[in-house]
Amino acid sequence: MTIGAGGLPDPRPDQLQIPAGSGLQAGSSSVVRARTVIVSGVNGGVYVYSGIPATGNLVAAIVGAAGPDPYGLNTVQTAGGYFYGSNNSSIGLISVLGQPTIQLTPPGQTHQTAAGILTAQANNAGASNEFSITTLTSGTEGAFDNSAVLLFSESNDSGATQAAEITLRAGGNSVVNVFKTGMQVTQQITATAGTQSAPTLITTDSWHRVAAGSLKNGWVGSGADINGVIYRMTTDNELEIQFDIKNPVAQTNTAVCTFSAPLVPTVNLKTAAAGAPAAGSGLVWAQLNTTGDFVMTGVVGANDELNGNCRFPLGVLP
Repeated sequence: MTIGAGGLPDPRPDQLQIPAGSGLQAGSSSVVRARTVIVSGVNGGVYVYSGIPATGNLVAAIVGAAGPDPYGLNTVQTAGGYFYGSNNSSIGLISVLGQPTIQLTPPGQTHQTAAGILTAQANNAGASNEFSITTLTSGTEGAFDNSAVLLFSESNDSGATQAAEITLRAGGNSVVNVFKTGMQVTQQITATAGTQSAPTLITTDSWHRVAAGSLKNGWVGSGADINGVIYRMTTDNELEIQFDIKNPVAQTNTAVCTFSAPLVPTVNLKTAAAGAPAAGSGLVWAQLNTTGDFVMTGVVGANDELNGNCRFPLGVLP
């Protein structure tokens, strides 16, 4: 507190004396000092202009309803508080469905039918399983699609109702969901074709080996190269199998191993196997059946080595 002349504290701004003849006049540069300002009435508002009120020079507004300013020169989109920039750009603090929302309108838009918004909302507010969602939504041009990012907090019941999650939406569809435990992609992923110097980085699976104890009907690794059976899921939804095997006993149409869902095709599929089958027995086919059995189809002599690299599509085929 500052003590003025006469031992009294300096007056507050609203207690200052304004000299006679200095009342506010239209167009004057006077200063208004007040402790409380009340604006009331139907569709009332506060409007701030840069210079004399004119089209395009409204710089801020607090209004109770959408509509033109008192001069009919500038239009406010909806109830709320706004700061305006150049070429019809604005930042607004409004309410959308009762949720606090920041509305962002970039300059020069001529086809935008909805502005970009940042919204915060509470779900199950006040309950033990309360959680919040913060949403950033792009603007909309005409009747075309927009996109959004949704940030979910973990619910107050230790995540039983809602896990911490990030969701990416395009055109109203969730395309990516990110959780603490991993990520789900609901749409097809495409990537630029890889080269030796810049390989494609998208992979679906690593290589797995069928354990020797899971080989059936006496089949064993050849003792060289792959020396057994290895497999992986490819980015094209195919089961890729590499094998180098033999059997000490002659075989005809016997399973080497069995795969389980989702590594099972919708129809029986086969491809030629390389190697040295029994003389005069013809081709030996590596076949993957709808039961999941990986079968050497044909006649194979004792200790004949078979090898190959197979890719079997797993989706529904035409």
